[in-house]
Formats: sequence, C-alpha cells, structure tokens
Amino acid sequence: MPRPPPAAQERRLLLLRRCRPESAPGTPAWLGPSATVFRALRLIERGVLDEHSVETLAGQLGIGDRYLRRLFDKHLGTSPQYVAMRAFGEPDAFPAGDLILRRAAGKLTEAALEQKSEAWRPWRAYAAIGLWTMYSEEKADGHSALAS
Repeated sequence: MPRPPPAAQERRLLLLRRCRPESAPGTPAWLGPSATVFRALRLIERGVLDEHSVETLAGQLGIGDRYLRRLFDKHLGTSPQYVAMRAFGEPDAFPAGDLILRRAAGKLTEAALEQKSEAWRPWRAYAAIGLWTMYSEEKADGHSALAS
C-alpha cells in the first residue's frame, strides 16, 4: 500500500493530536503496555514505592492498580513490590499478595498480611525473605507452614 506524502502524514498527525491527544504518537497510549511497564520501573527506581502504595504508583501512570499488577505479571512475571525489593534493593517493599508469604504467615488475606507487616517497617523486605526461607525449609522437612 502506498504511503501518503509527508505533508499529508503531518496533517493527519496534527488532526490526531487535536482530536485524541491522549493517543497521539509518542504518548504512552500510542506506545502500548510495555511503555507503561517501563515508566513504572523508572518510578520504582526513583523510590515511589518507598513511601507510597502500588495504588499511588498506578495513579501516577494513569491506570488502575489491578491493571498495573496484570501488566507486571504479563511482562515481567512478578509484582511491582517484588521488583522494588529484588531489583532495586528497597528494604521496605513487601509483596503482600504473594501466595507463599500468605501461607507462611498463617493463610492470611492480602489485606491482613499487609496490616500485620506494618510492625516490620522499615525492613519488610527482609521479613519477606525470611518467611520465604522458613516456608521452603519447613516444606523440605515435611512440616507445616508457620502459624504466625
């Protein structure tokens, strides 16, 4: 299919920017979900999750927190908190939605585990690593998970 002349392409882009500026070329909507994940990673690296929640991070990206978690799972295979903890060394990141952590803490809900982890601030990442280690050791020995 032949391409329109450059002047016509430029007029089309100007119309697109005027009619739908949120999806104009170069915007996050135009670049797609991987660009959103990249922007989230930059914000995590800058420390957004140090003092704020995943909900706040998602709000800064203009998306919902459930969608952000799905994007991270699809593109990276893990959660934003886990990336903050492992990749960026954030000592207070805590992936309360992690199934193993929830089992290790006595089969708590995500909200209950998040509330319980408040006592471990500002070192919740170390608590998570400790819970994972203890859970895997108990599983290897054939014992049950931690009671709480």
